[in-house]
Amino acid sequence: MAEQGPPAWTPTVVWEVPGAPARPLGAPPPAQAGAAPAPRRRWWPVAALVAGVLTVGLGGGVAIGVLAADDQARVDALDAEVEGLQGEVTDLEREVADVRARAEEDVATARADAQAAVEAENGARQAALDARAAELDSREGELAAREDAVAVLEKQAEDGGFPGSGVRLVGAEVAPGTYRASSPEDCYWERRSGLSGDFDEIITNGIGAGDATVTIRASDVAFASERCGTWQRIG
Repeated sequence: MAEQGPPAWTPTVVWEVPGAPARPLGAPPPAQAGAAPAPRRRWWPVAALVAGVLTVGLGGGVAIGVLAADDQARVDALDAEVEGLQGEVTDLEREVADVRARAEEDVATARADAQAAVEAENGARQAALDARAAELDSREGELAAREDAVAVLEKQAEDGGFPGSGVRLVGAEVAPGTYRASSPEDCYWERRSGLSGDFDEIITNGIGAGDATVTIRASDVAFASERCGTWQRIG
């Protein structure tokens, strides 16, 4: 025996209208004689669809609004972060510029100090070289004077005397010793302590035949004579 399905309609509530026969709630009205049965309208799926669309639309709108607010907050936060980073970059660039300026100033100062030190050292060395050169020139002059004196003394040793007119330096142009004039009559001589020619520099002097012999000492600075002919060394 085939199993039957549930009935197409199970009335649960009945309602009555005065003067009308009773029928189940939601049951179609009884068919009128001679009229075709009216088609059943299925409006509830459309209503459900519209309600669903409205619900989804409202929910989507709320969700989109929340997402837009969150995105704006994120954008604002990123803008603030970017602005802060730009400020840090500006500060770092300023700091780098300051460090570079100080480094360039330090290098310039060090270079100037080194140049000044080199110039000072070169100046000191040049001064030392100049002093050494002056000392060598002085010694060279002294050596030349001694050589001249030696030459004079050698000449005096060969000849035994020197001319009887003029001023001669003792030790350089005339050697200390005792001399006699070859022309004593008008002979005049002076032993001097200086070369200025002042009267106070005359140590002693002599004139004429009686004073034609003189002893020149090593402490004398110069010996001057006039019209004495030739001075011959005798001691």
